Amino acid sequence: AIKRYINNKLIYKFPKIIRKKYIKDKYDLEISFNYLIPTFLLDPETPSLSWVHGAIWDLDERKEPWLHNLQKQSFESVNKIIAIAEETKKSIIDIYPEYKDKVELVYNGYDFNKMDELSKENINVQNNKKLTEFIFCNRLDTNKNPLLLIEAAHELSKKTKDFHISFLGKG
Repeated sequence: AIKRYINNKLIYKFPKIIRKKYIKDKYDLEISFNYLIPTFLLDPETPSLSWVHGAIWDLDERKEPWLHNLQKQSFESVNKIIAIAEETKKSIIDIYPEYKDKVELVYNGYDFNKMDELSKENINVQNNKKLTEFIFCNRLDTNKNPLLLIEAAHELSKKTKDFHISFLGKG
């Protein structure tokens, strides 16, 4: 616990120290698959991409000036900032307009044929047609927050029992 606390503080204050400790090799290209900490650890002398997976409104300078400035420094050294959605791109350009020429939109890749094939599978959900059905269809991890649906169901159960929840996903 103490080691994790120290590492977290060092990442924000002295990311180069953490990089030297954990990343020994030199690479032709580095890609951070999110903003903040992953971009803090990029080597500013190596070509790099920052692949941003969601809107970054939380880095508004008025809300978190120190985080805003840390991310600004990281974006300064990357060659491209990849946004996976229009909203992500808009947030990056709104928060850091000086980097608008670095921002590229590359939609998340989907295998639509596989999705179509899987959509035809019978998942055998048994539901009384009088019930309201809630379906969580996603990866089961904290980023997608399946617990929020459980909390909502708990609140709803205080008023009615006429609903059913299905979770579809892995994780």
